[in-house]
This record gives sequence, C-alpha cells and structure tokens, in this order.
Amino acid sequence: MKYVKQSLSDIQRYAFLGISTTFLSVLSVSPLARAGHTDAYMNLPCINTQPPTSASTFVQKVLGKAQDEWGFWGCQVVQGSSIKRAGETETADKYWQRVGDYWQSIGLNYTGKDTNQAWSASFISWVMKEAGAGNNFQYSRRHSTYIADAIQNKKNGNINAPFVGYKLQDYSPEIGDLVCYSRASWVSYNTTSNRYPSHCDIVVANVQDAVEVIGGNVKNSVSKKVIHLDGNGKVDDSEFPWFVVIKNNL
Repeated sequence: MKYVKQSLSDIQRYAFLGISTTFLSVLSVSPLARAGHTDAYMNLPCINTQPPTSASTFVQKVLGKAQDEWGFWGCQVVQGSSIKRAGETETADKYWQRVGDYWQSIGLNYTGKDTNQAWSASFISWVMKEAGAGNNFQYSRRHSTYIADAIQNKKNGNINAPFVGYKLQDYSPEIGDLVCYSRASWVSYNTTSNRYPSHCDIVVANVQDAVEVIGGNVKNSVSKKVIHLDGNGKVDDSEFPWFVVIKNNL
C-alpha cells in the first residue's frame, strides 16, 4: 500500500474506511459492537492524520515524525499478537540501518543487525529527539526510564512538567501523548523502580471510542494499533495491560 502524506479530518478518514459517524456513535456505547468493529479499523489508510488546531509545534512534529516513520516502514497494522497488514521488517536492507539510527540517537553503537536487542524505547527516544524535545525527555533504551520520571512528576504535583504520567482513569489520551503497558505482572503505576520491562506507543489519532497509536519494534517493525476508550475517553482496552498515560506538555 502506498503511503500518502496528507491530512484527513476524522469524518473523511473514517468515510474512507466505510465507517459512518452513526456507526461510530453506536460503537462508543456498545461493547459488543466495539468488539466487532476491529476489522474495519485494521484497514486504516496509510495517510497522515491532521493534528488539532490547538496542538503545539512540538506535538505537530512528534505526530509528523511518528507517522512518517510508519509510512517508511510500510504502514504495518497489528491487533494484539496478530499482524493485520504487513509492513517491512527489521532484518530487511534499509530497515536494519534505520534501527541503527534509533540506537545511535541515544548514544549506543548497535548497528540494527543486533536483532536480540529490543529497540522500541530507542524508537520513541528518536522521535522525541527529532521533534526537538531537547533536554526535556529522558532518552533511554528502556521505556521504564521515562515512564518512572513522568509518574514521579505527577506524584510530586509537578503537573506542568514536560511529561507527566497519569493513571488510566485520571486522564484521556491526546495526540502526542504516550500510552504504556507493562510486560511484567508485578509492575503497576506505583512501582518505584525505573528498570522494568514495558512498552509505550505514541498517540497519533483520536476518534470517539478509540485512539490510534504508533510504536517501534512491534512485530519487528514500526506498527500502528488501535486502543479502545470508554465513554469518558479513558483507556479501556484488554489487548495489553496498559497502566499509564504520559501527557505531553511541550
């Protein structure tokens, strides 16, 4: 599928998919309907979404960098452990070199051929650095480094910090934010360690009952997935053990 670098409104975007606004309204109130609409979402067009007019310059750059990388990698779409639309993979020529770029952005000399090294956090770090976060982001090979920092900002009442970590029930994710899940059963919002297995994705679109997110090293590519929201716009999704939304204040 060819990647088209342009913007669509939500209505245009989902009309493209054959999803009516009436259908979206039903999905937002019906769990059974929500469970049945996944396949439609898996046909997400390989097109840039439009940032809200209120978005900061930094958020616009984060959105642009994340979406451009998704397009570069072939617009892969996943649902849970399944690939719904395949993109390029980390072992292919041109793509392993790109993974090397992600590593080098955080000062590590992996080449990208080191496929035993998880690169999802280096991807997030690369996007933030390329977008101009400067010293405001905790660049790391581990998601937990910047997750712990963001959560500590919230617990300290520093809600105007560049990145602030909220419990799922306390904040609705917006474009440019990060949504994160744990890869270990012992990890929760109140975990004090900054070294634990986890994963974060960048929010790139928000429509009524769901957000679209992009993350790296997801099925060996840069992939998009859909996270369901409840009627109040809070994360309500059982595909992964989500536990924190990091608000991007830059």
